[in-house]
Amino acid sequence: MKFRWLVWLFLLPAALCHGQTNLYLEPSVRVGRVIPNASNTSFLSHVSTYGGELRLGHQTTGKHDWERLFNYPEYGLCLRYAHFDTTMFAETAALFAYYNGTIWRNHRWTFHYQFGVGVSYWSNPYNEVTNPANRFIGSHFNAHIDLALGIDCRLTPQVALTLRANFSHSSNAALKLPNMGINPLSGAIGVK
Repeated sequence: MKFRWLVWLFLLPAALCHGQTNLYLEPSVRVGRVIPNASNTSFLSHVSTYGGELRLGHQTTGKHDWERLFNYPEYGLCLRYAHFDTTMFAETAALFAYYNGTIWRNHRWTFHYQFGVGVSYWSNPYNEVTNPANRFIGSHFNAHIDLALGIDCRLTPQVALTLRANFSHSSNAALKLPNMGINPLSGAIGVK
């Protein structure tokens, strides 16, 4: 049953964006680990995360001079969900705008970088009674920063397989303490 759900999730972008050559949907699955951010937080390297995301993007076509100058970049919105294997963090959802810049491309392959910024919601922030171990996320709402390197492999003129290595950071800029922030490093595979 789960396999059938994944097949539909990956076929949905092609069906919804058919005929819209400059718009795309990109569902993907993601797995990763948390990077320790201080010498006394080495235990974070054992915290795993998994989840998924859905991107709604726009592929530039060269209509404007800046699109050609920057080698036909992409931009859009991403909705991401992540589950952590510790109740200290539990779950998070992020909504962020992203920009994919092209490093190199040919007729089949595109190598790109990504920068994204937005907001994240954490389900289990610090609480002195119920979650005193979470010194990393002090509030439900936080800033979200996203950096990635990725490669797309065009399977057909309308569909591409995408692989991405990703670094994320969430914190609230010390508006509510504690606020050490959290830094997941993950990999994702999806269909665009």
